[in-house]
Amino acid sequence: MDQEKSKQQLIDELSELRRRVAELQEFQQQASLLQSIPLGIHECDSEGRITFVNPAQEKITGYRADELLGTYIWDRTESGPHKDSLPAYLRKLLSEQPSPTSYYAKNIRPNGEVFDARIDWNYIRNPQGKVTGFVSVVSDITEQWKSDTAFQESERRLRTLMSNLPGMAYRCRNDSEWTMEFVSEGCFSITGYHRSELLHNQVSSYGNLIHPEDQQMVRDGVQEALAKEQHFQFEYRIRTATGEDKWVWEQGTGVYSGDGQVEALEGFISDITDRKRAEEALKKAHDKLERRVE
Repeated sequence: MDQEKSKQQLIDELSELRRRVAELQEFQQQASLLQSIPLGIHECDSEGRITFVNPAQEKITGYRADELLGTYIWDRTESGPHKDSLPAYLRKLLSEQPSPTSYYAKNIRPNGEVFDARIDWNYIRNPQGKVTGFVSVVSDITEQWKSDTAFQESERRLRTLMSNLPGMAYRCRNDSEWTMEFVSEGCFSITGYHRSELLHNQVSSYGNLIHPEDQQMVRDGVQEALAKEQHFQFEYRIRTATGEDKWVWEQGTGVYSGDGQVEALEGFISDITDRKRAEEALKKAHDKLERRVE
């Protein structure tokens, strides 16, 4: 009986040993992963003192682990209202425990360089469920923000440029209606239709505005230019929303896919009615003068 008991104890001990070995291996794998992750990771206690940093956090901040451990998470944040509010923010998290949401801060490296950081965080709890600290993932988003800012500025300039063009910039399909996929604000002064009315033929297609006597000339000229992958340029008449006939000048080109298929047309249209009227008046005057000379 004692021998059987000893065997069972040995089996139990071996099982427990295997479990601990497995836990140790898992711990080692997790520790290795934590050290190799290219994102900065730090852990702090409930008062904001840093208790752990991984190598990527050292690289991102420019400070060694021994320079960061024991300092507060806001010590190397750029001075300002945001820095002053972090201690209060931490106390609020401890008392209210809302769902974790990312926040942004400007941090300072040892050389004085300021970088933009995004901080994603979560609570650390003990086995009883009490919050004992926080773990955070820190990303350097300086270049991303620069890129986003540059893009937004470029977008703003483009909108300003498009809205002030003395004419109508467009992108349309190569179909029978010249269905507009984009058209600038200048379309109203030329056609009498707002952008929303021309886009995707909501009220009228642009093709329907072209004078019936000029429609075939425009279509043939565009298709000929596309076949040769050349720019096209025309002068033709349109009929506006108020029924007025206008002369326009258009220049455009095809947009081609990788296999050479026409995806769209892009170009610019301007109102040349005044020029055409002046030319007509000059021609009439010239003809009148010739008749008088004769």
